[in-house]
Amino acid sequence: MRKIHLKTYLIMCLVIIISTLSLACSTPAYLEGQSIDNNESIIDEDINDKYSFLKAGNYRYATNNKGLFYISVGSNNISYYDYSSGKSTIWCNKIACKHEDKSCSAYVGNQFELEYVECYNGYVYKMDSDDNGMYLVRLNEDGTGEVRMSNLLEGYPTGVSIDFGRVFDGKMYYFVKKDNQQIDINNVDLTTKDSITHIFSLDSSDLALSAFSMFVNEQSIYLSLSRTTDNGKSYSRKIFCYDRNNQLLTELATS
Repeated sequence: MRKIHLKTYLIMCLVIIISTLSLACSTPAYLEGQSIDNNESIIDEDINDKYSFLKAGNYRYATNNKGLFYISVGSNNISYYDYSSGKSTIWCNKIACKHEDKSCSAYVGNQFELEYVECYNGYVYKMDSDDNGMYLVRLNEDGTGEVRMSNLLEGYPTGVSIDFGRVFDGKMYYFVKKDNQQIDINNVDLTTKDSITHIFSLDSSDLALSAFSMFVNEQSIYLSLSRTTDNGKSYSRKIFCYDRNNQLLTELATS
């Protein structure tokens, strides 16, 4: 075995360290063009908040462990960042596609409610809508084989609002706020068509109260509801826990 001189060894170590730091400090392709704020205050806030696990999830990002599906701020399309190559492309396999309508697998439109992407069990899920409702759509990871799985607003009148919760055990949980001052908590099965379950409802007669985020496990569903006053200048939060076994809803905190 050849001996490596100390000077040569030190130079090799220095090169490795510099390369590692360069990679760590570089901006991944999926974050190019997006502003990244200083997160120190957010981290400090989370340390002191025992309900920080209820922070709203980012529904514009999802991974299949090989890459990242994402919707950039201001974009109408889903892009894909490949972990191995470090490159991002619009998630579409059609030649000469303009990515401007529903014929494109990457297209999500310009409605905030449609900015959703999720990966589960080898499939990619996104949202679609028409005059009859909002649909959970399933596609293969290459963008083919589109299937409308469920209308999330089936049976609801027009004018309701929808917010997404979390995926747990093959189901996506979501809120629907109705005009009659009620928030419904439902889930939709990601593997079975037209399989929606209503779990429970919350009184939202306080019109300033709206769904914010959700955390789900086998025993409980935790909810964070936000309340804004003074034209959005003031903010407060209510935390609830729904016991799935006893079907009992308890208010845990107000902040």
